[in-house]
Amino acid sequence: MAPDRSSENNELKLGAMIPPLLLAKSFSSFADLAAAYDEGTDYVITRVPRPGSTVGIVAPHGGRIEVLSQPGQGSRFAIVLPIEVEPVHAPVAADEEPVHRAVPGTRVLYIDDDPTMAVVAQQLLERAGLLARCETDAAVAIAHLQADPLAYDVVVTDYNMPELSGTDVARAAHALRPELPVIVSSGYIDEALRECAQDGSVQGLLNKERTLEDLLPTIGNALAAVRVVRA
Repeated sequence: MAPDRSSENNELKLGAMIPPLLLAKSFSSFADLAAAYDEGTDYVITRVPRPGSTVGIVAPHGGRIEVLSQPGQGSRFAIVLPIEVEPVHAPVAADEEPVHRAVPGTRVLYIDDDPTMAVVAQQLLERAGLLARCETDAAVAIAHLQADPLAYDVVVTDYNMPELSGTDVARAAHALRPELPVIVSSGYIDEALRECAQDGSVQGLLNKERTLEDLLPTIGNALAAVRVVRA
């Protein structure tokens, strides 16, 4: 493969081979799989990335996901993203809210049931100097908060997860520590998410398709808003 000025450091390695039929479904959403199951039909993965899925997030940024799965050698998922050599920051207009950046050392609890997305987010946060703990199980993440509600400065959680949703996480965090900012990542906003934003359980919303661009400023803005309220 010729050099393409891409980064291939975001990898997730599994200890077992993935059967071909399951590998074809690796990037499917829970909704797709559930619908196919309910209809009693064989599921066929589409070639169009689902909004909010890992592929739907990586593809719009010029990236790709490569999968290698071989008997006796396990499986390897590699997220390949283009390298931005000279990022350009547009000036803030007079009538726009200033963008705040999360400062190095900020402690982040990041929750996403997609392990590949969790790996990408953790590397993004750590490269910016933040201290990240990533969990793929919302119940485990809540248990960490219950053990030490002061251990984190901000919580970022996916919205659409099995068992517990992002709003469940937000309300649990708010009950443990009301001033702890919670950001919910979602490809869509429904009534339950609007209610959480209104009752103060959620301090920020993140468009999941723009996680790479907006995660750090969204964290910074949420923390800045909390500081203003405290003042």
